[in-house]
Parts: sequence; C-alpha cells; structure tokens
Amino acid sequence: MAAKQKLSAADIDALVNARHPEPRSLLGYHEVARKGEQPACLVRALVPDAAAVDVCWDDGAAPVALKRIHAAGLFEGRVPF
Repeated sequence: MAAKQKLSAADIDALVNARHPEPRSLLGYHEVARKGEQPACLVRALVPDAAAVDVCWDDGAAPVALKRIHAAGLFEGRVPF
C-alpha cells in the first residue's frame, strides 16, 4: 500500500481512537511518490499529551518540528530526503 500524503478525517478519527486496523501504514516514516519529483519524506507520530514533537533525522542535523494535526496528539511533517 502506498503512503498517503494527506490523511482523511476517517483515518485521523480511527488513529486517535485506536480503531485503525493498520496504524503502521500511516504512522512513522513514509516516502510519498510525487509525479516528476523526488518522493516526499513524511513522518507521522501519535504521542498523546505531547505539546510538541521534533524528529532528528540525521546525526548532527537540526531537529524538524512536526505539526500537530489533531488535539489528541497526532503530528506530521516532512523531513529532508
């Protein structure tokens, strides 16, 4: 299954309410194909009660702040390819 660049409202609801049948298909690191371009590198994390989530992708690289996309602690963002 290819990674989704944008989550649907149903996907978000299922993730934050622990009902998604395959949460790893949406959470974590995914390369999202883009026509005529390098893939987008997307990271999603579900961290309940977190105020913020940063990911460090390469040793020595600056952390990348993920954007909160749901109040229940669902975050996502792009990391360098």
